[in-house]
Amino acid sequence: EDVLRLMLNNWNPDGVIFKDRVPQSLVDFVKKQGKPCVTINTYLDDPTLIQVRAEDRRGGYLAARELLRSGCRRIGFLTDSLKTSTKRSRYKGYVRALHQAGLEASDSLVISVGHQEEQQVRERIRQVLAQDPLIDGILCATDRLAIGAILGAQDCGRRIPEDLCVTGFDDGRIASVFRPGITSVHQDGIAMAKKASSILFTLLEGGQLDKRRYIIPVSLSVRESTCR
Repeated sequence: EDVLRLMLNNWNPDGVIFKDRVPQSLVDFVKKQGKPCVTINTYLDDPTLIQVRAEDRRGGYLAARELLRSGCRRIGFLTDSLKTSTKRSRYKGYVRALHQAGLEASDSLVISVGHQEEQQVRERIRQVLAQDPLIDGILCATDRLAIGAILGAQDCGRRIPEDLCVTGFDDGRIASVFRPGITSVHQDGIAMAKKASSILFTLLEGGQLDKRRYIIPVSLSVRESTCR
């Protein structure tokens, strides 16, 4: 944070766009300088802040619905953290879909890993599937987690998607080139960047905004990891 403060001082920007995780104190530092700022997917609890967000809760809902459509009935939620608002929103969407299907979203189905490194995720999935072999679907909070989940399941002899269906989130290029292709929630990063830039230019030109929360819709890219 100290380095970023120094850089912002040296650059003296007209405005700032913050993306993903950023401390509130750094946003306050820019605002105190009288500079407009917009955030993308930061989910800070600041009612004065202009935020552009993906429709994370709906994304979690769509992914869980796809797993249910594929016949899964014991679905885990794999995440590196539920402390961030993005992951919590995705989890809430997952819970909603399960409840609509008459299924329980128990704490035992939340699979936590400390980091998104492939080897750590693989080991965690091997442990979980050994302890709970009835799990037949895993909703992953990111595509990186989905890759680790697939590899860990394959280590246990599970076939994807015949024995276990997996979904990711973000729909980065890796989701389409990995084999099997990963069904993933698509976030339109370009649309979010365009919206944030447009808002910032409006503020720099003295214009007024009609709201402070701008939600960009998500969609589901269905691939082999759920196509039974």
